[in-house]
Amino acid sequence: MTTDIVDRFYSAYATGDLHTLRTAILSPDAVWQIDGDHPLAGVRHGADSIVDYLERLGEAEFRNDVLFRHHAGPYVTEVHHCRSADGTLDTLWVLFFRIESAADGGERITGIRKHPADQAQADTFFRRHYS
Repeated sequence: MTTDIVDRFYSAYATGDLHTLRTAILSPDAVWQIDGDHPLAGVRHGADSIVDYLERLGEAEFRNDVLFRHHAGPYVTEVHHCRSADGTLDTLWVLFFRIESAADGGERITGIRKHPADQAQADTFFRRHYS
């Protein structure tokens, strides 16, 4: 197992290749947990629900820069620096990706957990941009 599937996840998201996200990167029964008390927080079940979340997430203007990535067992851990275009979001995030082998011999992302370093700041930002 490598971090290649995570790179492919970001590449597909950045280019708007939602079909590839749904069919070749995310497991059909993948789960994404987003901490917080804002409109995008909660648990998304299934590739379709996760892609819908990612489409909504793209409505706000912010940028993520990967600062650290580590692969151990079925997990890839990442630390991002995330900042919004309007300057109201500037915090670190930790993401845990669970990667498993797929029936076709490839790999799929089966789970993602996303944790901000400053939950209050993240909640305020996402409440303001998503009602």
